[in-house]
Amino acid sequence: MEFLLFFGMAINVSLLFYLASKSNNGLKFLIYSLSGYWFLSFIVRPLVFIYSRDQNIDSVIYDSRIGQSSSNFISVMSLIVIGCFVFCIPIIINLSRRSSNDKLTLILNNPNNSKEIIWVISYGLSCGIIALLIEGTSFQNPFSKSLTSLISISLSIFLWKRRELKLAKKVSSTIVVIGSLGTLLLSISANNSKGILLTPVLIFISTLTIWDKQGLNLKKVSFLAFIATIVMPLFSKLQIIKLGAVAATSARNNYELLPWYLSPFLEIANRFDQFARVTDAYFDQSRSFDGLQSWIIYILNSLKWNPGSGRSESTFGQDWNILITAQTIPGAQLSNVSLTQGMIAEGYVWAGLSSLVIECLLMSIIFIWVGRSLERGAISLIFAFGLIGNATIFEMGVVQTTGIFSGVMKILLFIWISKKFWISSLNRNLS
Repeated sequence: MEFLLFFGMAINVSLLFYLASKSNNGLKFLIYSLSGYWFLSFIVRPLVFIYSRDQNIDSVIYDSRIGQSSSNFISVMSLIVIGCFVFCIPIIINLSRRSSNDKLTLILNNPNNSKEIIWVISYGLSCGIIALLIEGTSFQNPFSKSLTSLISISLSIFLWKRRELKLAKKVSSTIVVIGSLGTLLLSISANNSKGILLTPVLIFISTLTIWDKQGLNLKKVSFLAFIATIVMPLFSKLQIIKLGAVAATSARNNYELLPWYLSPFLEIANRFDQFARVTDAYFDQSRSFDGLQSWIIYILNSLKWNPGSGRSESTFGQDWNILITAQTIPGAQLSNVSLTQGMIAEGYVWAGLSSLVIECLLMSIIFIWVGRSLERGAISLIFAFGLIGNATIFEMGVVQTTGIFSGVMKILLFIWISKKFWISSLNRNLS
């Protein structure tokens, strides 16, 4: 049965990969990235767990909650296979209804749209860096906190559109240098967040000309292998910076006892922890979040703009850690670390399989929406990359997505007002 579930998950990843190959550029980027995330979270991590369990290896991946019973592992893995397949359904429907004459491509040839994108990149970088500087002083405020993410959003927009914009090399280099330095400072201020640094890299790699030709070839496979050999040591370095040398070393516990084809994935599989969060949800017998009504309340609270939130109030991820994770792990100590649950774990915890199906369908629709936004104008690009954030869209459920949506709407409102004021000033000067 365990083999059949791994086979089912492999089919899900292959299906997602196929759907990506048939999608428009925006959705293609999102789904290819998600397929990699599924591979690490729901194939590699469970494989490391199974090997650790069968060989009695106390690796960081081993989970005693499902390690004592094969039936528990099968139940958890079944939820994952079902949730991932349900996620694919709206994308299949979307592809079957897509017109072959996609009018969105016409937008790329609109010079006015290009000018607007260049203005958004320049203005967004400037405002984001000013906001980050304010955040380092006693003058920090809710607005400066919200606007710091404009740095990474603006850099992401430039990297995504750089080939269409065709800017002069000096201008492009200036944007990359300023955007990269600003993103690095933003990552440091966000407790050395890896996602803030890796998201622009992922966007840059995905827009290289090597992917323009259809299908896989030796050149593409070799390049993917080259990327993999760089990502592994880079991830280890970032983990040391993020967690400290002691914690990073403990994450490699019994590394040498794993076979050569699994040991390189130990650290990165530990970071891709959605499998553990689904295990949390499965063992939450007390139903800590109290059903669908609680789900709706959390969503509505996430949509509210509370100027004080984000600095002192607990997040949904912290609530999850305290109310579910700590309660389902024997001997666990309470921690205020904010965990990211993902659609399957968050979906199941509210009302079982029914809410899991609803959540996976909703997240799939959100992916389609964001993918389409990546093919449109400047404001839509801000919205899309704001929701993608520091790659959190690949590991979020509906509650955390609505929280980020609320933050993105503040940024969009700021940009819209600024744009109106800018245009008004230009018209006044011209007249």
